[in-house]
Amino acid sequence: MYTKEDLEQLRTLPGEIKLLEERCRELEYNLKRYQTMDAVRGCIPEYPYTEHSITIQGIGDVEGYIQDKDTLYLYRQRLCQCREAKAKMEEFVKSIPDPETRLCIEAYYIYGKTWKQAANAIGAIDEGTPRKKVKKFFDDSENSEFSGVL
Repeated sequence: MYTKEDLEQLRTLPGEIKLLEERCRELEYNLKRYQTMDAVRGCIPEYPYTEHSITIQGIGDVEGYIQDKDTLYLYRQRLCQCREAKAKMEEFVKSIPDPETRLCIEAYYIYGKTWKQAANAIGAIDEGTPRKKVKKFFDDSENSEFSGVL
Protein backbone atom coordinates (compact mmCIF):
# COMPACT_ATOMS: atom_id res chain seq x y z
CA MET A 1 0.00 0.00 0.00
CA TYR A 2 1.33 3.37 -0.95
CA THR A 3 0.64 6.59 0.93
CA LYS A 4 -0.13 10.00 -0.52
CA GLU A 5 3.45 10.95 0.29
CA ASP A 6 4.72 7.98 -1.73
CA LEU A 7 2.56 8.97 -4.69
CA GLU A 8 3.97 12.51 -4.57
CA GLN A 9 7.11 10.92 -6.03
CA LEU A 10 5.11 10.20 -9.18
CA ARG A 11 5.02 13.94 -9.82
CA THR A 12 8.82 14.25 -9.67
CA LEU A 13 10.00 10.86 -11.00
CA PRO A 14 9.47 11.73 -14.69
CA GLY A 15 11.74 14.76 -14.30
CA GLU A 16 14.37 12.72 -12.49
CA ILE A 17 14.18 10.00 -15.14
CA LYS A 18 14.62 12.58 -17.90
CA LEU A 19 17.67 14.11 -16.18
CA LEU A 20 19.24 10.70 -15.61
CA GLU A 21 18.66 9.75 -19.26
CA GLU A 22 20.31 12.99 -20.40
CA ARG A 23 23.26 12.46 -18.08
CA CYS A 24 23.69 8.87 -19.31
CA ARG A 25 23.72 10.08 -22.92
CA GLU A 26 26.35 12.71 -22.03
CA LEU A 27 28.54 10.14 -20.30
CA GLU A 28 28.19 7.67 -23.17
CA TYR A 29 29.34 10.43 -25.53
CA ASN A 30 32.22 11.33 -23.21
CA LEU A 31 33.38 7.72 -23.10
CA LYS A 32 33.86 7.79 -26.87
CA ARG A 33 36.21 10.76 -26.47
CA TYR A 34 38.61 8.64 -24.42
CA GLN A 35 39.18 6.29 -27.35
CA THR A 36 42.31 7.02 -29.29
CA MET A 37 43.76 5.61 -32.48
CA ASP A 38 47.17 5.70 -34.09
CA ALA A 39 48.99 4.02 -36.94
CA VAL A 40 52.33 2.29 -36.83
CA ARG A 41 54.43 0.72 -39.54
CA GLY A 42 55.15 -2.99 -39.52
CA CYS A 43 55.97 -5.78 -41.86
CA ILE A 44 54.87 -9.34 -42.37
CA PRO A 45 57.07 -11.93 -40.63
CA GLU A 46 57.98 -13.90 -43.81
CA TYR A 47 59.88 -13.02 -46.91
CA PRO A 48 59.50 -10.54 -48.75
CA TYR A 49 58.91 -8.62 -45.45
CA THR A 50 56.49 -6.15 -47.01
CA GLU A 51 56.00 -3.02 -44.90
CA HIS A 52 52.43 -1.90 -44.21
CA SER A 53 50.44 0.35 -41.87
CA ILE A 54 48.82 -1.12 -38.72
CA THR A 55 46.07 0.75 -36.87
CA ILE A 56 46.11 0.49 -33.09
CA GLN A 57 43.34 1.58 -30.71
CA GLY A 58 43.25 2.24 -27.01
CA ILE A 59 42.10 4.48 -24.18
CA GLY A 60 43.92 7.78 -23.76
CA ASP A 61 43.06 8.73 -20.16
CA VAL A 62 42.43 5.42 -18.42
CA GLU A 63 41.63 6.92 -14.99
CA GLY A 64 39.10 9.38 -16.46
CA TYR A 65 37.57 6.62 -18.55
CA ILE A 66 37.15 4.32 -15.55
CA GLN A 67 35.68 7.13 -13.43
CA ASP A 68 33.13 8.07 -16.12
CA LYS A 69 32.32 4.40 -16.75
CA ASP A 70 31.65 3.88 -13.01
CA THR A 71 29.52 7.02 -12.87
CA LEU A 72 27.54 5.87 -15.89
CA TYR A 73 26.93 2.52 -14.17
CA LEU A 74 25.60 4.28 -11.06
CA TYR A 75 23.33 6.55 -13.12
CA ARG A 76 21.97 3.56 -15.02
CA GLN A 77 21.25 1.77 -11.75
CA ARG A 78 19.41 4.82 -10.42
CA LEU A 79 17.53 5.15 -13.69
CA CYS A 80 16.35 1.52 -13.42
CA GLN A 81 15.28 2.09 -9.80
CA CYS A 82 13.28 5.18 -10.77
CA ARG A 83 11.58 3.45 -13.67
CA GLU A 84 10.76 0.45 -11.50
CA ALA A 85 9.35 2.60 -8.69
CA LYS A 86 7.25 4.57 -11.18
CA ALA A 87 5.91 1.38 -12.79
CA LYS A 88 5.01 -0.15 -9.41
CA MET A 89 3.18 2.97 -8.26
CA GLU A 90 1.33 3.24 -11.56
CA GLU A 91 0.33 -0.42 -11.23
CA PHE A 92 -0.96 0.33 -7.73
CA VAL A 93 -3.04 3.23 -9.07
CA LYS A 94 -4.48 1.02 -11.82
CA SER A 95 -5.62 -1.44 -9.16
CA ILE A 96 -7.79 1.12 -7.33
CA PRO A 97 -11.35 -0.21 -7.67
CA ASP A 98 -13.28 3.11 -7.68
CA PRO A 99 -12.98 4.70 -11.15
CA GLU A 100 -13.46 8.30 -9.99
CA THR A 101 -10.86 7.97 -7.26
CA ARG A 102 -8.50 6.25 -9.69
CA LEU A 103 -9.03 9.03 -12.25
CA CYS A 104 -8.37 11.72 -9.63
CA ILE A 105 -5.14 10.02 -8.54
CA GLU A 106 -4.03 9.42 -12.12
CA ALA A 107 -4.71 13.01 -13.15
CA TYR A 108 -2.94 14.58 -10.17
CA TYR A 109 -0.11 12.18 -9.37
CA ILE A 110 0.68 10.45 -12.68
CA TYR A 111 -0.12 13.14 -15.26
CA GLY A 112 0.87 16.11 -13.08
CA LYS A 113 -2.43 17.94 -13.46
CA THR A 114 -3.71 20.46 -10.93
CA TRP A 115 -6.52 19.58 -8.55
CA LYS A 116 -8.80 21.82 -10.63
CA GLN A 117 -7.93 19.82 -13.75
CA ALA A 118 -8.50 16.58 -11.83
CA ALA A 119 -11.92 17.92 -10.83
CA ASN A 120 -12.71 18.68 -14.48
CA ALA A 121 -11.69 15.13 -15.42
CA ILE A 122 -14.39 13.66 -13.16
CA GLY A 123 -16.94 16.34 -14.01
CA ALA A 124 -16.74 18.13 -10.66
CA ILE A 125 -16.79 21.90 -10.35
CA ASP A 126 -14.86 22.30 -7.11
CA GLU A 127 -11.20 21.27 -6.83
CA GLY A 128 -11.92 20.13 -3.29
CA THR A 129 -13.88 17.16 -4.63
CA PRO A 130 -10.92 15.18 -5.98
CA ARG A 131 -8.85 16.10 -2.93
CA LYS A 132 -11.55 14.73 -0.65
CA LYS A 133 -11.92 11.57 -2.73
CA VAL A 134 -8.19 10.91 -2.57
CA LYS A 135 -8.02 11.69 1.17
CA LYS A 136 -11.00 9.43 1.83
CA PHE A 137 -9.41 6.64 -0.22
CA PHE A 138 -6.19 6.75 1.79
CA ASP A 139 -8.02 7.13 5.11
CA ASP A 140 -10.32 4.19 4.29
CA SER A 141 -7.60 1.98 2.85
CA GLU A 142 -5.57 2.15 6.06
CA ASN A 143 -8.33 0.19 7.79
CA SER A 144 -9.60 -1.96 4.92
CA GLU A 145 -8.74 -5.28 3.31
CA PHE A 146 -7.53 -3.31 0.26
CA SER A 147 -4.36 -2.24 2.06
CA GLY A 148 -3.49 -5.83 2.86
CA VAL A 149 -4.01 -6.99 -0.72
CA LEU A 150 -1.47 -4.59 -2.22
